[in-house]
Amino acid sequence: MLNLFLMLATCGQLFTVEVVPVTGFTVEVDQDAPAEPPEKEALPANRKKCLTMFSIASCPPCRRVKANVLPKLKEAGYHYNVIDMDLASNQRKYGNRVSRYPSFLVTDYETGEWLSAISIGEIDLDAAKWMLDSSGASTPEQEKQAAKVVESPASSSPPRFIQWPGWGQIDLETYNRNCDCPMCQSIRVMQREYRLKKSEAKVTPDQEGTPDEIVNALLDSLELRSGDVVADLGAGDGRICIAAAKRGYRAIGVEIDPARAAVARQKVQDAGVAHLVTIEEGDALDFDTSRATVVTAYLYPPLLEKLAPKLRKVRRVASPYHPIPGLTMVKLGQVYFTKD
Repeated sequence: MLNLFLMLATCGQLFTVEVVPVTGFTVEVDQDAPAEPPEKEALPANRKKCLTMFSIASCPPCRRVKANVLPKLKEAGYHYNVIDMDLASNQRKYGNRVSRYPSFLVTDYETGEWLSAISIGEIDLDAAKWMLDSSGASTPEQEKQAAKVVESPASSSPPRFIQWPGWGQIDLETYNRNCDCPMCQSIRVMQREYRLKKSEAKVTPDQEGTPDEIVNALLDSLELRSGDVVADLGAGDGRICIAAAKRGYRAIGVEIDPARAAVARQKVQDAGVAHLVTIEEGDALDFDTSRATVVTAYLYPPLLEKLAPKLRKVRRVASPYHPIPGLTMVKLGQVYFTKD
């Protein structure tokens, strides 16, 4: 046995300490070997994406999505991120790109890169999954296949309405959102096919126009006065203008589709109100609202939002189905209207 004696001088005394080594195993340490990183599980393509939500505290749809959709999305193995736009820092960072809530887009989970266009409005779980499984990687044709067409078995005409995830019902007759995102590109392709099939089936526009009860509700909400001029933006077959003329008022219809504008002019002639109604072919955004005292507009919210500054100068505005962003409106049945 190896004895090692240590001599310690403490308080003038010497102590002898015997140290016995431990035997039976050896520990070797390689100082140059790097630590092995933990193994990473390869994520499927859709799990490498993140659903980013822009939200404000005062928004009821935002609260519903947070409570009912996002937890289930997480349970299904997807990633999400909520950006609070009540914070001044987020307003400075995103305020010039996001102005309505809730808004959603798909981002890269690791880099934060934006992979899709912004989608506005409340979404459900299926729409959230669809966005993560397709956005940023799919072609317009693939997105077209994802849209569910709402068939109308009682009609021989081609289907006019589709359901688009995250947006709800889309009307191919009136859709005119000015955007080059994959969704809009797909819908425009479907719109062209719809119009082609419709012309082949010899379906006239008046077969699928605004219901008469909505037309009458629109005109009632305007509370027309003597000397009023009604402008209908997105006039279609001219039925709102014709109904206004039958009440004794002058009307101007603005329609961007040449074929529908031609049909509207013929309808005006047939109704015997050509002396009161003018149908103009053109873009609603270019219309000079000073030419009218009241306006009706059956258009999609993004276009209505662009029109809002002009419409504020009009005495009264009415819109079926959609409120106009930026205007204070009252809802009665299916009609939204402003009060003067």
